Parts: sequence; structure tokens; C-alpha cells
Amino acid sequence: MGANERPNASILITLASSFADPQKSGGRGMSHVQLRSQLSDSGTLRSFFSPSHSGRLCHQEWNKEDSTAPPRSIICMSNKNLFLEMLDKDPALRQMIKNANLELNLPENFIKLVPKVELTDNVIEVESHSVFYLRSDPPKDHRVRAHIVLVHDQTNTSSIWKQIGTMQIFSAFGYSCIAPDLPGTGKTGGATVDECSRSSFIHAFITGLGLLEVVIIGTSMAGQYLIPVLSENRSQHSFNVQCWVAVALSDTNKLSVDHLSNVTTPCLALRGAWDTSIGMNSTNILSYLPNSRVVVVPDGKHLCHITNPDFFHKLVLNFLDAVLKHVTKSVFVTNL
Repeated sequence: MGANERPNASILITLASSFADPQKSGGRGMSHVQLRSQLSDSGTLRSFFSPSHSGRLCHQEWNKEDSTAPPRSIICMSNKNLFLEMLDKDPALRQMIKNANLELNLPENFIKLVPKVELTDNVIEVESHSVFYLRSDPPKDHRVRAHIVLVHDQTNTSSIWKQIGTMQIFSAFGYSCIAPDLPGTGKTGGATVDECSRSSFIHAFITGLGLLEVVIIGTSMAGQYLIPVLSENRSQHSFNVQCWVAVALSDTNKLSVDHLSNVTTPCLALRGAWDTSIGMNSTNILSYLPNSRVVVVPDGKHLCHITNPDFFHKLVLNFLDAVLKHVTKSVFVTNL
């Protein structure tokens, strides 16, 4: 192993944390302070998300004298409540979201990878529906940074994300993208989903794909499916939403300010400059999310991701890059 190399996460042994399993410590569990103290006594904390650990957060202990030595222990934080609690307690995340430069030009070395991205047609059985979805992954030998679920509006289908180049560009930047045709639309067809069952459908679709961590991007009437998910108690989810991107999302009027003030998942809320109805209402309400950022897309209409796709891609990719880097490197270390 070279002087600057770290052992591959796939060969690390995952141990159960007494924090995640209080029964292993006499039913009391371990406090944040105790856990941090125990780890920092003998090494420097590092944190990372590893696909080999299904996206679960791991804290890694390194030997102080020899930073290149293999870790002596790994504590895998698979307890979702712990994940959410630590996210809630990170004021630096809020400041970072507020100040991040979302208009940075996208690096050319990633743009050049766009032609190498392939899209595939897929079908998955979800409840009583055979759901068609498009999928794109990073080019061969490029790691997956996160999984993005793209939910279309009422007048389009999953193909819109291909037409405006979203899936190709996002996958060139390391994201696995999944875009379903919602029931009653496109190649999924069939009956639409009753209002009371839309949250259940999203849960079943994401869990059916075996995803534990997702970024969700929704536009306009996709809010009929996504707002119920946002309004739920996060600890009850079978997956963790790392980040929301809401483009003039409908149905936000069904959210209470009290609930929103307690939802700390990062959110980028967008509307077009010419959208003074649904988009304006949506961003006004979502601005109550403590870790939200509202951006008005210049010359954008209601579906501003379509009327100004280049700007949309730049905003979203810069936002995701800033949020995921911050969460991976600091949130779960500084708040133990």
C-alpha cells in the first residue's frame, strides 16, 4: 500500500455499534460524547459513504502515529435515527447551503464524459403496476456518488430527462439516475394512483430498486407524489433522502410551517422568473425548511428546467456537490 493510499472500504470489517444497538451495552447505549471520546482516544476520525456498505455512514479510526496503517476499528452507523439526529445538529450545513456558489462553471473533464453515458430501458413491478423507468449510470470505472430519482411533471414522461440531457450530464458527473414513468403516463400506463396511495407508491418504487440513500428531484405536479413523502416522519422511511430538489413543486400548500421547520434534509427549491403562480407559492413555502436554498431561474417559465436546462444543470450539480461533500466530510464527525 502506497504512502498516500487508504485501504479499500470493501475489505474493511463492519462492527455493530453499541450506539445503534443499546442492548449490547446493558440497554443504555452510548452517548455522542462517549462515542466520540472512545474513538478519538486512539485515532483520528474520518468519515465516508461507501457503496460497498450500501451507502451507510461509517466512522473510521486511524492510528495517530501512522496515518497510512489500516484502521483498527470501524463503527458502522446504520441507525437512521442517529443519522437524522446528527444532521439536525449541524449549523455549519445551513451556513454552507446559504453561501455556496451554485453558478460555478461545470468542469470540462466531466462534460467530455457525457457521450460515454448509456441509458437503458427497464421495468419493475411496483404494487399493481409494471413501472417503466429509464436508468443511466456513470461511465465504466467511475464511481457512483449518489442515486438520483427524477420524477416528471404532469405533461411529460421520463423521456423529458433524456431529451434535455439531464440524465446524461448527471451521470457524467458520477450520479446514477433513475426516471420512472408515473402510473397512467408513458410506457407505464394503466390507472393512476389514488391520492392516499401515492406516498406508498414512491416508497415501493425506491425500495424495490434496493436503494437505501437517494436524492429526489421533482417538478411541478410530481408534488402530488412527493409532498406526502416530505410530510412524513423521516424515521419511518425505509430509505434516507439525502437531498431534495424541487422545481415549482405542486401541493406544497399541504405542508405546515411547523412541520417544515423540523425537516433538516437539504433542499434546493427552484422556480422560473416568469412563474408567478405555482412556482412562487412553492418556493415561498419550502423556504421554511431550515436547510433550503431558493433560486429563481432567469428567463425560466413554470418548467424552468426545460426552458433553461443548462442553468438548471449547473445549479443542481453545484448544490449536490457542496451538500454531499459537506455531509461526507464533516456532519457526522463534528456532531458526535
